[in-house]
Amino acid sequence: TTYLAVAAALFLLVGILQFFDDLIPQKAVQYTMSLATHFILIGLAIFWTISIYDRITPKRLKKSIVLMASFIILWLLLRFIKYKLFETNETATRYLWYAYYIPQTAIPLLMLFAACYVGRDERKPAIGWLKWLAIPAVVMILFIMTNDLHEWAFDFHSDLVNWSTDYKHGFLYYLNIAWQVILSVLSVGIVFYKCKVSQC
Repeated sequence: TTYLAVAAALFLLVGILQFFDDLIPQKAVQYTMSLATHFILIGLAIFWTISIYDRITPKRLKKSIVLMASFIILWLLLRFIKYKLFETNETATRYLWYAYYIPQTAIPLLMLFAACYVGRDERKPAIGWLKWLAIPAVVMILFIMTNDLHEWAFDFHSDLVNWSTDYKHGFLYYLNIAWQVILSVLSVGIVFYKCKVSQC
């Protein structure tokens, strides 16, 4: 209960900081508030990842959730690096933006892995078909990271003028969003179905 209360308070603080940092005219204060927001979120994600080792004993379930938590931390770090370290480097900023789709593609897949291993006997073999789902995930990530060559995910104007605000979504973007939504909904559905059984 104490941990939940502290986490809730920190999330509320993050919301307040993000709401007010655009309203404050002093750039130094804005920067400090934004920095605090990133550090709080990354800290919470790291703390949650560490706590998984104490709270979850089944190895496959633990591995799936730890990997998922690691990708959440990666996403937060990419966001921090993009806005705080490479804000003026257009090429680096664009590739860091593409890199958001590494965790965004991996997390729903790992959610599905975790959902399938909830309540499953450790003595049973691993679910074989799950590993094959990694192939479309890796292919999508590779194509998004090489978007500058084909623009199948994001279609920019020539010479990448105003690329961060003036672009169109391509078919690969919608395919990736469909992947995220379908796997996430499927994962939640599996967990709710399994949790009708008390031992799960």
